[in-house]
Amino acid sequence: MEHHRLQYLIEQYSKDQINAEELHELNQWYESVDYSSKSFDEWVSESRGEEELINQLYERFDFKVKANKRVINLKRTYRAIGIAASITIVFLIGFALNKQQKMQLTAKASIQKAIIPGSDKAILKLANGQQIVLDSQRTGTIASQYGVSITKNSKGQIVYKNPTGSSKQPYNLEAYNTIETKRGGQYSIQLPDGTKVWLNAASSLKYPLHFSKNERRVELTGEAYFEVAHNKNQPFKVISNNQEVRVLGTHFNINAYDDEPAVSTTLLEGSVLIRNLSSRESQMLVPGQQANIAKNDLKISTVNTEQVISWKKGYFLFDNMDISSIMRVISRWYDVDIQYSDIDKSETFGGTFSRQADLTEILHDLQQLGHVHFKIEDRKITIGK
Repeated sequence: MEHHRLQYLIEQYSKDQINAEELHELNQWYESVDYSSKSFDEWVSESRGEEELINQLYERFDFKVKANKRVINLKRTYRAIGIAASITIVFLIGFALNKQQKMQLTAKASIQKAIIPGSDKAILKLANGQQIVLDSQRTGTIASQYGVSITKNSKGQIVYKNPTGSSKQPYNLEAYNTIETKRGGQYSIQLPDGTKVWLNAASSLKYPLHFSKNERRVELTGEAYFEVAHNKNQPFKVISNNQEVRVLGTHFNINAYDDEPAVSTTLLEGSVLIRNLSSRESQMLVPGQQANIAKNDLKISTVNTEQVISWKKGYFLFDNMDISSIMRVISRWYDVDIQYSDIDKSETFGGTFSRQADLTEILHDLQQLGHVHFKIEDRKITIGK
């Protein structure tokens, strides 16, 4: 196939304008390519070299699967190009800039059954010890404590409010509630001060029914995204794993899972003060920055905030992540256990997936693009070569 013809077909495919005849032609071309043969080298040469060909194709390889509840835009991180296509075909093209290393991506799936994703579910623990399974509650008032009503709105969010708006309502500064998600769960809540919090899987947030006059203090385990209601006279503080975050009103994400190498706080809007509770070192963050605290070290860096909060928006964005980091995220959301067997954990991957996709779909695509092989037994995933 001539280079310009192939380029046209790929353009048509990427625009979702390819017809059945052209799709068949594109599939035929893919099936005819032998990555290890001289004919492939000649084809690349006719296309005016690997470098130019890769650059041309990469600009157009921003494909998204149109299948229901699935979004993919995958690439491997040692300068290779790949795409995973829709229900009708599996279209994989790999090119390496190093002529001595040509990749052939294969899929030898050992996937046995679909594992469904997590959902909105959590447990609310009240000050009196009562526990409420939130996902089984209907819309409306679910509890009332010390003049504060707790309701579940039509969007499934838990909202705290004082029905009368009166400061004379009886209250107890020692009365705390805790909202907790297990693996495979997530939930959102509006605190008594109007602050909104989105809780990721395997996480918990402890907070008072009534904040003190001097500060608004909460305790976090796991991961949460905060949109803090502004109050210059009452700073909002989040305590998590050897870290204190102090704000007046802003948007930020905290990842404080015990199995992560560091506690990460990422700022989206406003400003926050990060304090390492061990070393007492403090740093201010500006939007786009992330603070990482590991033991006594506090480091600041600029990050891709879209990746950090992708979970809140309903998808995974893996950008140059090693397989261990990816599988920790997957383990929490799909409630599965991970085991490794003779694998290079330093190999990195990139990709975008819907959090509503079946886990088997995600593993299938990762397997196609890397030196990994997944085996599923009940809710245990073994990863090998």
